[in-house]
Amino acid sequence: MTTTQTGTRYLAKCKSLRCTGQAFSWVGSAPNRYGKGTKAKACPSCGVPNYGTAVKGTYAEAVACNERCTTSSSARCSCSCSGQNHGADFA
Repeated sequence: MTTTQTGTRYLAKCKSLRCTGQAFSWVGSAPNRYGKGTKAKACPSCGVPNYGTAVKGTYAEAVACNERCTTSSSARCSCSCSGQNHGADFA
């Protein structure tokens, strides 16, 4: 599985009381909030802005990218995609 991506992938979980805690991801290239690896985006379910965390990817040739990566809601990736597909199913 390969993905062409421009910018950094961010992951977030909605913290609004009106929402079910939906996880979502996006690719962005805007400056990070306070330089701490976070960026805001509206939740696709309820529209409340949430701050996401930049995915930290590490290349591991022996570990194939699969659904464990694309459905993960953590901000760390260690597989053959180096974080480019991490959490992509939530996009």
